Amino acid sequence: EKKAETKENVRLGVKYVFPGREDVEVTFTCLPSDESKLDTLKIREISSEDINLPSGIGAASPYAYDVTVGMDNGDFKYDIVLPKAGDVNANLSYIKKSADEIKGKDIERNDLKEVSDKDSSDKGDTIEATNLDHFTIFVATFASDFSTSKITYTQGETVYLKATGLTSGNHYRLAIDPPGNNNFTYLPGCTT
Repeated sequence: EKKAETKENVRLGVKYVFPGREDVEVTFTCLPSDESKLDTLKIREISSEDINLPSGIGAASPYAYDVTVGMDNGDFKYDIVLPKAGDVNANLSYIKKSADEIKGKDIERNDLKEVSDKDSSDKGDTIEATNLDHFTIFVATFASDFSTSKITYTQGETVYLKATGLTSGNHYRLAIDPPGNNNFTYLPGCTT
């Protein structure tokens, strides 16, 4: 779990990049004119495996990000860019709880909110959102009838897959996406 904090108070138009992750960016587009209301930006990277998303929702990235600043919600606006798996059509979701309140605990469906489609867009390997006016925990998500207990596995490890809502008689094919080469390995399919 990595954490980062700016050394100075945030400034308008500056692109803040999370150390070691060029695809995690925050840029403020509106800030209070009263400089005494400004504060530092804090970002905490949380493993998606530590967040128990509701059934039917999958994490589209190995990490979620707890993004905070000591300013009142609504006193600022910002744009954010976060990484996601390129082959997944994802949404940017958020959870209005602290990292300690969600790690290792089941997230209820009503606790998981989505940034509106008009304010977010899937850009392939990233998801971007604009005009946000509050900070919270963000995670790239996708709707899934398939779920596993984690996102990343080591070679030789057994993967248990849970699937619901399958249509009888349809053929389903599973693929493994090894890191770095973007060449899927397709597993023998099964028919329900």
